[in-house]
Amino acid sequence: GESIIPIQITIGHLSPPTETNLMVVKGQVEKTNAQTYANLSVGLWIERGIEVDEDGDGLEDSWEEFYFNNDLDATDGSEDSDDDGQDNWSEFHGRSNPNDALSLPQYFEDVPVNNDGSYRILLANLPTGDQPTSPVVAEGDILFVYLDDEADKGSDEVSYEIAAIDIEEGFIQIDLEAVIIISKSISIKGFDDPVVLTITDQIVGLKQPPRIQQVRPAEQERIEARLQVGVEPSQPARQIETVLKIEVPGVANTGIGGIFQDTPLGIQIPFDTTKNEPVDVIALISVDLVNKSETVEILETEVVDGSTDGSKLLKSQLAHLSYVVTMRNTAPVLSHTKAHQALEVAGAIEDDETGSMMFDISATDRANESVPMLSLDGIFTDSDAAIGDQMSYVTTSYASELVDVLVIADGGKSQLMLDITDDKSREGIAGITVLAEDTNGLVSESFTFYVEVDSVSPDYWQVEIGLLSGLNLVSLPLQPLNQNRQLEQWTAADIAERISATVIVSIDNGEFVPFIPQVMQDEKGNYIDEGFDIEGGKGYIINILDDQTLMLDGQPWENSIHLEQPDPSNRTEEKAIEGLVSQAPSRVSAPWTFVVSGNLVTDPALSFGFDLSQVAHVLAVNSKTGQESTCQIEGNRFHLVMSDLTMRPVVAEGQTFEIRAEDANGNLIAGPINWHLNTDHLRQAYIHQQLIVGDVIPDQTQLLPNYPNPFNPETWIPFELQKASNVQLTIFDSRGNTILRLDLGHQVAGRYLSKNRAAYWDGRNQLGEPVSSGIYFYTLIAGSERSKPLTQTRKMVILK
Repeated sequence: GESIIPIQITIGHLSPPTETNLMVVKGQVEKTNAQTYANLSVGLWIERGIEVDEDGDGLEDSWEEFYFNNDLDATDGSEDSDDDGQDNWSEFHGRSNPNDALSLPQYFEDVPVNNDGSYRILLANLPTGDQPTSPVVAEGDILFVYLDDEADKGSDEVSYEIAAIDIEEGFIQIDLEAVIIISKSISIKGFDDPVVLTITDQIVGLKQPPRIQQVRPAEQERIEARLQVGVEPSQPARQIETVLKIEVPGVANTGIGGIFQDTPLGIQIPFDTTKNEPVDVIALISVDLVNKSETVEILETEVVDGSTDGSKLLKSQLAHLSYVVTMRNTAPVLSHTKAHQALEVAGAIEDDETGSMMFDISATDRANESVPMLSLDGIFTDSDAAIGDQMSYVTTSYASELVDVLVIADGGKSQLMLDITDDKSREGIAGITVLAEDTNGLVSESFTFYVEVDSVSPDYWQVEIGLLSGLNLVSLPLQPLNQNRQLEQWTAADIAERISATVIVSIDNGEFVPFIPQVMQDEKGNYIDEGFDIEGGKGYIINILDDQTLMLDGQPWENSIHLEQPDPSNRTEEKAIEGLVSQAPSRVSAPWTFVVSGNLVTDPALSFGFDLSQVAHVLAVNSKTGQESTCQIEGNRFHLVMSDLTMRPVVAEGQTFEIRAEDANGNLIAGPINWHLNTDHLRQAYIHQQLIVGDVIPDQTQLLPNYPNPFNPETWIPFELQKASNVQLTIFDSRGNTILRLDLGHQVAGRYLSKNRAAYWDGRNQLGEPVSSGIYFYTLIAGSERSKPLTQTRKMVILK
């Protein structure tokens, strides 16, 4: 009674493992005992986190547009909030294409939460017909998974960044909590606007909403007097506007550490905005009934819009309850006299010309741990500190590469520590500015002092150059020293040995010279050529397979303009400086430097009448661009370096180079042969193969006489192919019985004459048994899908 309809669907990764058109998001919703899963649903929002290549040139669109001003369509007509010429959709979501709805960020339909609290969302964009599909998620995308109820009162939300392993596994597990937000407005006598309380139904022990009320006049007077603590007689009294009391009937502990400690209670209080200096903060007074004490703290407060009439509200969160007060905040105050005294105690001296306070520090002070410490106690004061306002310090260094600053708090005291650069070759003057900031961002006047750093001439420098896997553009800032601290001359082989480089390319006046370590080594691993010398002021392109660190002890190059030669009479400890390295994201499928390399060789069977001296040119034709390039020839080696120092790709996987050699008259004497680039070639940034002189494309496809003939027990069967073909050889006895079939597969055009290229027969049949003496025949069948197979037959003799 069932009808079965066969449906053929192709599902797969788009550019695995970075994108997929099929993904499952599942998880579990945890709830309190008082909640139910009924009417809860889970939804999903995706923000695109990576770029795409719409025009197919191997470059990310936004990067290409930014650096090369290509006329890519990067707008869908939506608002441009930051006035930078790019609209919000394309700028924020990166790869969205306004003309392709499938590529835009999108909501997926909410799914209901199951009775057991589980949920499952299927994201799918399956292909239909021949139409291409867009991925539903990609590596770097951000998922926002949210929980909602029927009344849409609020939700718990989790953000999750997609990783490659998520795409490979095809699902993501995200757990949520059923937190529903309830906002309750409470009207209070004397208030034009009600006070708004924001409550979650997950607060343990909260059986009914909090109760908020204005205090009686006598109690308000007591609270206001309590808040005047710390005000000096010369200062005006604190501005206090509203005193409210919040209680929760039937709940024992709403104080410090109580039910609101982990789930704060949100509150919004209206205030009078018509005053010259309206109140701007909320203070919380907590009463400890056991110890009969009160604690005051000024809360982080935000001013928000109220109703449509333009009123304002003070908004904050209460971690415990008691008295809530709206009041005017005061900023911290700087004492210039105490700042000057503290600087003198720390060792600063007043500069005669500028009158500024100055520290004179040697780079060795860092090693000797004699860096000055400046006490900040008493320099800044805040009258609100007595009622719980917290003060922090903001420091700025205007030459952080020389001196940075750290604030250290220990035992209630704060000190400013100067962090001097560990680069002893650096020197100069750094300006340091310090100010104080209170809980709600009010800042004091700042004070500034200066630090003069004196350099130290080292015995030698030490550089640590961090290299990332792939292609790196490097310049060595030091000439290396050997173990005896003597200058030595490095070659390309020296660098290759230390970091396992696959390719090193020298850049000299626009000329690229490659060194391929594996090609330059003999069978025992000894270098037959150590390559070019490493020099100062020159750039080198280095390709490595894994992240590496090159450690180098040395002295500045004689022609270096970056560092001065140290005074030999002033010997000190070693000095570390930064290496000069530039590294771009090196895609395996599109490196920005690539070397085509090969050896010119001869073969007795192929090179008759040819020798290496006849080779005048080796040409490489890029199949993708059609560009023909002339390789450099050195001895029996040739190479071609393709590089784009703006780090745009120069080759891609699957690309082909046609290689051929010509004599001085342009006559073909080797090739053309096709070299195909695979992932391994691109990862190692080079391809190296042999080009046999005399191995040219023949005029016709033919089967040639086997050799030796007669033979016992083995022979080689040569042949020539005018064009690429599928090749099969069949061996028959004199009665026409098939002895053996040799399927040689797809072979490129060329001459298959030598023993390492010709077909081979060991004189055995299909079962591996030796055949008897006699006359045998062998037939060549060569053809392709586009051509009719060519069949040729010859005779051979076995004599035992």
